[in-house]
Amino acid sequence: MNRLYNKDPYEMASRYRDMKVYGPNMYRESIYQYSDMARGGNGGILHGMSITNSEWAEHCVSHMMPVDSPITCRAYNYPGYPDSFFQQVLEMLGEMD
Repeated sequence: MNRLYNKDPYEMASRYRDMKVYGPNMYRESIYQYSDMARGGNGGILHGMSITNSEWAEHCVSHMMPVDSPITCRAYNYPGYPDSFFQQVLEMLGEMD
């Protein structure tokens, strides 16, 4: 795995297993987002984010994204992660289509 990635797929699968038990609605939303990102999507627009325009622009610049990029699940939480990361987590959870 690329050393730039700070989230391990095994750790993420473990977190989502716990979430499935303690937060099933959040789990379903996360699986929807991961399924979308596993197919190259952005996981959807994040609404209600408490981030200023300048903070978002700084985030975009630090991750080499256009500063006018929408605030999406992938851009905010997983910049630079390949589709295969999400596929691997979904496989470990038994959620692959």
